[in-house]
Amino acid sequence: MFSLEEVAQALMVKQDIHEGLWGFAVEFSFAAMAAGPNKDELSPTAMIGVSKMGLNKSDKEGPLTFDAAKLNPEIKTAEKKTKKPNVRKTTA
Repeated sequence: MFSLEEVAQALMVKQDIHEGLWGFAVEFSFAAMAAGPNKDELSPTAMIGVSKMGLNKSDKEGPLTFDAAKLNPEIKTAEKKTKKPNVRKTTA
């Protein structure tokens, strides 16, 4: 099992998000049906499922808001400087 923070972190890594506040979002799907312990004891029933999860940009902190700079900091790598080839200029 993963915490919501761990799921948010994985989504940030997947989407290459390194800064800003992001709110955890869940999309639900609903269905109605008749259900029960047997066919003679059916009753109206609602089913709720999670269909999608994601992140929404946020401008304020909250219990379901995560800071990308903390969960997925950008790693800066030093750029290698390439030497220019040692080419002699010739005069014609």
